[in-house]
Amino acid sequence: MLLLLVAVVAVSFGAWLPWEYPSSSMLYKFGIDRDILTLGKSAGVAAIVLMGLQILFIARFTMIERLVGYDRMVRIHRMVGITIVALAVMHPLLVFSIDDVATIPVKWEYWPEILGGGLLISLSIYAAIAYGRSFSRIPYHYWKWMHQAGAIVLVVTSLVHVYYVTDSYHSGVPLVFLVCVGIVVVVCWGWILFRPFMDGEKHEVVSLTRVGPAARELRLRPLGNPIRHAPGQFAYINVTDGPIPSEPHPFTISSSPGADTLRFVIRCCGDWTNRVGQLRVGDTVQVSGPYGMFSPEAYGCEAGYVCIAGGVGITPMLSMIENMDELSPPLHLVWSNRTVEDAFAREELKEHALRLHQLDVTHVFSRDATSVDNEYTGRVNHDLLDRVLAEVPLSDSLFFVCGPQPFMESVQRTLSEMGVPPSQIVTEEFGF
Repeated sequence: MLLLLVAVVAVSFGAWLPWEYPSSSMLYKFGIDRDILTLGKSAGVAAIVLMGLQILFIARFTMIERLVGYDRMVRIHRMVGITIVALAVMHPLLVFSIDDVATIPVKWEYWPEILGGGLLISLSIYAAIAYGRSFSRIPYHYWKWMHQAGAIVLVVTSLVHVYYVTDSYHSGVPLVFLVCVGIVVVVCWGWILFRPFMDGEKHEVVSLTRVGPAARELRLRPLGNPIRHAPGQFAYINVTDGPIPSEPHPFTISSSPGADTLRFVIRCCGDWTNRVGQLRVGDTVQVSGPYGMFSPEAYGCEAGYVCIAGGVGITPMLSMIENMDELSPPLHLVWSNRTVEDAFAREELKEHALRLHQLDVTHVFSRDATSVDNEYTGRVNHDLLDRVLAEVPLSDSLFFVCGPQPFMESVQRTLSEMGVPPSQIVTEEFGF
């Protein structure tokens, strides 16, 4: 809530400046024309402030990520991106709705206006590439740096455009505000550049094994201080000595807190993850974290927990289960996979269920038929959850849902239909 308040105040203050500090050109505007022009300028300044906040979001400041959660940050980043494009389009539409844009001659003295037009085109292309990365087939490590560098260029160019297109920002409060936005951007960009050299603890690859058709289990031993994590949290892995590009990627820690090694189960489905198999025992990686609030320790619930996972979304639940003892609240796990072969932790979960009487495990296979107890064929829907959670106090339990985005959306809708309040559903997105 505090971060949301800061963002709202910053955007509101930026949008208020054109009204309180009008430019000299406003002397010749009156009535509705003046209001429309001012509103257009407010939209432009608000877009620039949001662009600066976007840099703040992608800078991955530890305090912000731990408070908000990485998946929420990603969703916020996407929504703010859409808002920026909308405001950027509104800006010239409103500003030039009372004046013909064709009246601006293509001369050097009008370069700030021409720069603004180029900015709008560049921002539209930038947003299209960002939202269409999965179709562009640009390798992630190239796309990431293009995305970050492009954001900096757009923000800095926007600040130059604002300063020179109007005389309102040449002194006083508007100038101070513009300088503050610039400082925030520079600080965040510096953190982005130098963080990989300052953050994290070195770990050594102990083992790398294939688990399931498209996943690998990576175990790391700390070479220095161990990562202190809560069950369900995640960390960033950055290969510093190996055949994979040196860039941090987030993965859930599947091992229990206090274990001698960190365990990660990585689904091979992208540019970087498809190359994880090239790691060798003894390679050095840097691990930074932990992050996230997808953990029972972040919430108190004596009635118990219900974990619903799709595919590799089981990884945070494995850490939760490993951390359970006989005094832990009941935990009901529903794990959906396509085939039995995809359920890489099936035997492991069976052993945990034998060890813990308060652990109940249900497998769901969408493509394999089964007649074994606690195993179902089909999908996680209303009927299935009604059956497997018949004895669970839905109104008092806390639900953890993790998996592909369509899976999570479907499960959330189903739980809502079953009467589970949204406040009792905790999600973590990993398909970004």
